[in-house]
Amino acid sequence: MKEKHRLEIEQMNGMLCLHLNSPIALSRFAAFLRQTVKAENSSAFLLCRGQTNHSPEIKPSLFRVQNDAYHVDQLLKAEEKVIGKVQKSGLKRFMRSNLPALLQHYGVRTSWLDVVDNLFVSVWFATHYFDKIKKVYLPSSLHSEG
Repeated sequence: MKEKHRLEIEQMNGMLCLHLNSPIALSRFAAFLRQTVKAENSSAFLLCRGQTNHSPEIKPSLFRVQNDAYHVDQLLKAEEKVIGKVQKSGLKRFMRSNLPALLQHYGVRTSWLDVVDNLFVSVWFATHYFDKIKKVYLPSSLHSEG
């Protein structure tokens, strides 16, 4: 990589984090990583998660409950009940084995975590946030914490 495209590794909250200073560096690094993974195991693939902040203990939304009284088994049974009710609607869109992956896009808390195999989709989600008032995604640079 050219000198102007820098890659730095830093310790953050007990984890090693990779910082790349340009989109070009990111896409080149992702291509290198994908090739390296494929060389080790031809059936392997690289998945990305686009998130706007560093969350080392990220959990699927179903398990982000404020009340610790709920047990994982109870939450998974509740998810199964929701899946059953949705599938009874008869809509073809909801007749799939991975229904929770779709339902989370309708605001349903599920046991699935969003990952994609497309780096650019991941980067888009990492650089945008959902404005609940306007009901649109906006660039993170417009989002003020506070």
